[in-house]
Amino acid sequence: MVAMLSGDIPPNQTIYIKNLDEKVKKEELKRSLYALFSQYGRILDVVALKTSKLRGQAWVVFSEVTAASNAVRQMQNFPFYDKPMRIQYAKTKSDCVAKEDGTYVPREKKKKQEEKAAEKKRRAEESQQSGSASSGPGAQSNGGLPVSILLLYHVVNQIMFAMANIILVFDLLIETFDSTTAYCWMKGI
Repeated sequence: MVAMLSGDIPPNQTIYIKNLDEKVKKEELKRSLYALFSQYGRILDVVALKTSKLRGQAWVVFSEVTAASNAVRQMQNFPFYDKPMRIQYAKTKSDCVAKEDGTYVPREKKKKQEEKAAEKKRRAEESQQSGSASSGPGAQSNGGLPVSILLLYHVVNQIMFAMANIILVFDLLIETFDSTTAYCWMKGI
């Protein structure tokens, strides 16, 4: 796979920065990036998230494309918290720029999450139906009883067997104690 160079992405107001120190707190990172890049022009937004996929990355949104271009050119490999920043133009227009120019369209992230939830619910219903159906593959065995019932029956039998052994041992101890006590009493010990 060929890495995408900043030349492959058309210049826009938003720059993407990677190779940032992941240990820096989010608010400190935002303030530092704002202070560092504000020399190139007015900054509309700084986006830095700390989720596992987005650590070490940030986006800086400028009001002008020329400001973003100057920042990309002059700050490439600049040591920031002892790590050289890798900077390129963002692949997509930032939300705040899109809202400003009237082209904002909400992202489809929620639709994907809703679809995943619906798919999960559908699978759960299918598994419940296949568990109660008499001809589902692997759903039943051993005389038509579902596997889960057979497993539960086996566990109950094991518990009852263990309890019976405990009761038997307890009864033997009582009998032993009683006969020993009687023996000691008879011997006068």
